[in-house]
Amino acid sequence: NSKKDGYSFELPIDWKTKPDAVFNLFAAPAKALQELAVQPNIKVVVRPIRPGMSLDELCELSQKQWNGQWKVQSDKRVSVGQADTRRLVLSQDLQKMIESDPDAAKDAQTKVLKSFAIAGDNYYVISCSDTPQNFAKSEKLFNRVLDSVKFVKPTF
Repeated sequence: NSKKDGYSFELPIDWKTKPDAVFNLFAAPAKALQELAVQPNIKVVVRPIRPGMSLDELCELSQKQWNGQWKVQSDKRVSVGQADTRRLVLSQDLQKMIESDPDAAKDAQTKVLKSFAIAGDNYYVISCSDTPQNFAKSEKLFNRVLDSVKFVKPTF
């Protein structure tokens, strides 16, 4: 997928990627890319890691930034090739969202499988999301994609 960013993984055949201003990669089923709120989807963020920062510190920092709007339902360590990752299943805390933005809360029901990894000089956050109703069905596919991740030396 994105060897220039130092990773690759296998998407389902009927999924496509599209450019995105925030994420290094945004992928979804081809037919869903036209919709405004694309579900299911996979987003990848790649950023330089602060020297000496651990995987646990990265996860803790992210959880603080969520400001209580996400509840961690599970947290497990998974080795993928040479990399250790942490996979968290998160659901939105709707009550907190309603308090902060009642209009956004109506459409924002999402459940997410987030994988955190550190490889080379970068950290990687791969977010796999779907509606709560469809998440159990999508979770197998998401784990297959996450299990296929390979970290490579970035190419420029």
